[in-house]
Amino acid sequence: MPGTAGLSDAGYLSRHVTFTIMATMKLLYAAFDAYPGYKGAQAHIRSNLMAAKENGYSATLLCLGGEDIFQDPETAAAVHAFPAPDENLLKRSEAFGRFILSKADAMTAAPPDIIHFRDIWSGMPLLGHSVSKKARTVYEVNGLPSVELPGRFPRLARNSSLLQRLRAMEDECLTRSDRVVTIASRTARYLSGRGCDPSKISIIPNSARPPSPDSPAEMTPGFPGAALSREKKVVLYTGTLAAWQGVPALVGAVNLLRHRDDLVLLIIASNRRNITRLRKYTARCGLGISDDHS
Repeated sequence: MPGTAGLSDAGYLSRHVTFTIMATMKLLYAAFDAYPGYKGAQAHIRSNLMAAKENGYSATLLCLGGEDIFQDPETAAAVHAFPAPDENLLKRSEAFGRFILSKADAMTAAPPDIIHFRDIWSGMPLLGHSVSKKARTVYEVNGLPSVELPGRFPRLARNSSLLQRLRAMEDECLTRSDRVVTIASRTARYLSGRGCDPSKISIIPNSARPPSPDSPAEMTPGFPGAALSREKKVVLYTGTLAAWQGVPALVGAVNLLRHRDDLVLLIIASNRRNITRLRKYTARCGLGISDDHS
């Protein structure tokens, strides 16, 4: 139309329209865990990477593993895996820290917008590197070495200097991170007691996706508990039988409901020694036991 500027009029666009090109936000996720896999750590990593994908982030994962660099087909994350040497835990953590630093060095020209780490072995080298200066940092606390390692390695409980060093590293990660994420209110209270600012702690509980009644896994003969009657209400625990998981407390709770004949506790676990201990405890409670060693 005469006297009207059309959208094809480049001059009109340049005078009246502002184009904003949004750069893709970059997430760096670091974990002293192997990926992919089916344990709890891998489930957490996968969920975080899926959330990043769904929100349009470009994600890079630094982790343990046998393959050097690949793209995770499920989350589209670029995975840089470090083949950890077969040494003791502390030597592996030191080697992993050097791996983290080498990868951070390569990111200085285009640093990440968010740095998310699952452990002090990843967090300490990243927080001390220049790539973290302008990034928002998130410390995902699922466990603390100073608390868990003495349970796995009893001799460490007598090494007070090492435990003090671990606590100092944990405290530094808690203090310097912008956000702290954990799975339980009890852990959040413990972290607050350690001096972490409660206002920056977020609690994201673990969750599960139980199979539907028509799930193929439930119908598979080899699936643990497949023979359970559909009239039964199943309490399912799957995971480690480490002391801090509180599985005996779960057995004790089920024992209080032993008068019901429609309830079954299904425990899926490995580690034969811990299973033997749990079987003895269950027997002392007077609960019936059915073993499936498949």
